[in-house]
Amino acid sequence: MPDKPVNPACLRNQGPIEAALASRLPSGTRVLELGSGTGQHAVFIAARRPDLVWQASEQADHMMGLQQWITEANLANLLPPKVIDLNHWPQGLTGFGAVYTANLVHYVPKALVDVLIAGIAAAVVPGGQVLFYGPFNESGFTSAGNAQLDAWLKESVNADAGLWERAALANLAAKHDLAFDESVTMPNNNVLLVFKKFG
Repeated sequence: MPDKPVNPACLRNQGPIEAALASRLPSGTRVLELGSGTGQHAVFIAARRPDLVWQASEQADHMMGLQQWITEANLANLLPPKVIDLNHWPQGLTGFGAVYTANLVHYVPKALVDVLIAGIAAAVVPGGQVLFYGPFNESGFTSAGNAQLDAWLKESVNADAGLWERAALANLAAKHDLAFDESVTMPNNNVLLVFKKFG
């Protein structure tokens, strides 16, 4: 079996992310992570929070590395990963106390972000939290690096991808019963945007 993939950015940001989530995810929370990538965040957080139940997920063509990380970690609270395709959102993905994503929204073509938010809203219970980690605009780019990332996304990933204005994402989320709660400043020009589901 090939070596597990390692994302250097995960190594840099997993500590601050876990610290930010620590006070926001109560004991016993079932967490759905969308776009788990290599699975490093899932393993890092689940190992430090055995009181959480963590459900990782990814597209089918990214599952091998994710499965390697989760299998090797062998954590009782880290469930087998699910395949999620935004074009064919799985049925029955409900009952989660929180949904978490890291560096996902800006990779998704804007036409599909509404599908993503609708799926998230269906997955999280009333009163549950939705947490988006990554770079977001505040009336424009907050750093030169974020502007460069946006240009790269549009050129190399999808012409309709790119960084979101926080207010625009909040407006879209509100249409799906997700109310903006707070913005937490994170290292390297990132933020953690926290939403709560009405009810």
